[in-house]
Amino acid sequence: MTTFAITSDKKSDALNNMLKQLYGEENTLIIDDHLRIVLSDKDITAEDVFKKLNESKEEYGKFVIFSINSYFGYHTKSIWDWLKAKGV
Repeated sequence: MTTFAITSDKKSDALNNMLKQLYGEENTLIIDDHLRIVLSDKDITAEDVFKKLNESKEEYGKFVIFSINSYFGYHTKSIWDWLKAKGV
C-alpha cells in the first residue's frame, strides 16, 4: 500500500468525504481540518490521487498531496496506533 498525506488551506468536508468514498473510511485518517492521511493499494503517485479527486469536479480549495515513505514526529497516540495498525 502507498501512503499519502493531503494538506489543505482550509477545512473541507467535501475533500474529507471524497477521500473516504475513494479509499474507504478504514483507509482514511482525518487528523485535523487541514491534514489527512490515506492508504491506497492502487494509486502509486500523488498525481494518481489528484486525478481521482479531480474527476469528481468538486471544489476542495487549495490542497497538496504528498507520497509518504517515512515519517517521524510527535502527535496524539491515536495517529501512531492507526499507522501501526495499517503497517505503515
